[in-house]
Amino acid sequence: MEYFVRVMISLLSIITVFMCLYVLSISFTESIIISILYVTAIISSSRYRIRALNNLFINIGGGLAPLVMAIAQTILLIHVIKLYEYVLLLILSIFIVYLSSKYIPGKGIGIPLILPIVAIAALVCLYIELMDLPILYSMPTAYTVAVYSTLIGADTLKALELIRKNIKLEIGGEKLLDLIVISSSITPPITIALLIIGNQ
Repeated sequence: MEYFVRVMISLLSIITVFMCLYVLSISFTESIIISILYVTAIISSSRYRIRALNNLFINIGGGLAPLVMAIAQTILLIHVIKLYEYVLLLILSIFIVYLSSKYIPGKGIGIPLILPIVAIAALVCLYIELMDLPILYSMPTAYTVAVYSTLIGADTLKALELIRKNIKLEIGGEKLLDLIVISSSITPPITIALLIIGNQ
């Protein structure tokens, strides 16, 4: 069952990243290649981690790879996003994830998957509508917000609280099944679905 879930998350990640890059004017072929390389990088580098603090590690595949992809998409989005409004969207999303997240002994930091993701998707929809941006730009916007809010709201802020209690944590430690990868793969499709339903 876990193998099936990993395959499904891999395929969903490839499709989501492909759509985000293609919307951001990367060619069809390049978008496909980058998407496949991205998921391959997550899988192949997930056994490696780097130490951030004494008891805090960052998994290269599950933590660093999604961050690099989010930064790349943010750079491509810079000419479209309204900076102050985007930062407000990000702060609200971080707040939602922070309030939703909790420490699960032996597993790390977790969140109830659906509620925060739908809340973030709804916020991105509101942002896209208020800023009068094309619907397709909701994909990369939702991707970047999902990665940053999960990394900051759940992993970093909660982790800083926990490592003071001498608890060892690894950001992105669940690899393909980590919150960062899952939320960034699921939030963009939900966002565009909500926008399409809302505009009918």
